[in-house]
Amino acid sequence: MMKIKTLVICFVFFLLAPYASFAEQKPVEIFDIEEGKVVQESPATSDIQKETEKIIKSISGVYKNLDPLPKKGVMVKIPLDPPITLKNEWFNDYVNEAVVIFSFEEEDPYILIWDDENHPHFYTFKAPTEKLIKLLKYQLKEKQ
Repeated sequence: MMKIKTLVICFVFFLLAPYASFAEQKPVEIFDIEEGKVVQESPATSDIQKETEKIIKSISGVYKNLDPLPKKGVMVKIPLDPPITLKNEWFNDYVNEAVVIFSFEEEDPYILIWDDENHPHFYTFKAPTEKLIKLLKYQLKEKQ
């Protein structure tokens, strides 16, 4: 009898496990810096993950501005599941979340990632961001 209960419990667990992992999937969030709030949430699709991976793999240098957050712009927080391995001259770790920062001032977009000790790292990159923005169905404001 105990064997049957154990098998039933295991069976139910395996049936529900995919739903549990699906429920834990975090959305992509677009945060407007001026408004101080999340203005849009989107599902984290595989296409968004691929575009984010292209951006991460195209990191070209360390972002050197002393104040890395612009006064005007948006930050796009993208969960990465599975995490991406990044190994270059500045970073050697897994990346499970990235924030692409779009300034409405003069700068090109740049990216924020965290290391395993939760330290932030800001980088410039070369990949275009138009496809990512299109996938998110978001309209960026013009630079001022």
